[in-house]
Amino acid sequence: MDLGIAGKNALIAGGSRGIGRATAWSLAREGVNVAICARQLDRLEEVANEIRTATGVKVLAIQADMSVKEDIAGLVQQVKSGLGSVDILVNNGVSFNVGTLTDDDWLHHFNVKVHGYRRAMEAVLPGMIEVGWGRVINVAGLAARASIMGQAINGSTAGATNAAIVNISKGVSDAVAKSGVTVN
Repeated sequence: MDLGIAGKNALIAGGSRGIGRATAWSLAREGVNVAICARQLDRLEEVANEIRTATGVKVLAIQADMSVKEDIAGLVQQVKSGLGSVDILVNNGVSFNVGTLTDDDWLHHFNVKVHGYRRAMEAVLPGMIEVGWGRVINVAGLAARASIMGQAINGSTAGATNAAIVNISKGVSDAVAKSGVTVN
């Protein structure tokens, strides 16, 4: 399928495994240059080499922690330096569903997913708006619906973080839609 995005540049958070890795592969097969980030550089470089070899697109592997504001700013700068622009942003992170979580656990998970996604959007949206084109995909699970419907499970950040992502995505989408930028 030709999505008409060949030659664009994508930044994919959480790109070393799972949904992020699969997204990087899919975009690269469409001719999109990709920058993948995660906390483990060795795994990122392995995935980047696989994609680069198989597709021939430019692939950057950048170590970054989406809970650290400075890492996100540095990440976006590295992508712009290495690829020229960020045309597509895929925010992808994990929610945690293990046992009893402490207050610090909850704060950390909100910082990674909710604030990390928001900070990444704030870093790339001005450039997208300036050129009149951009795509932002914020990955959130179906647990968002459980939280919205009052069915959140104690000890799980999934519903709460995903509901926040859905809400933020809708608000940002409404704000930038007339600029040629979509947020989903």
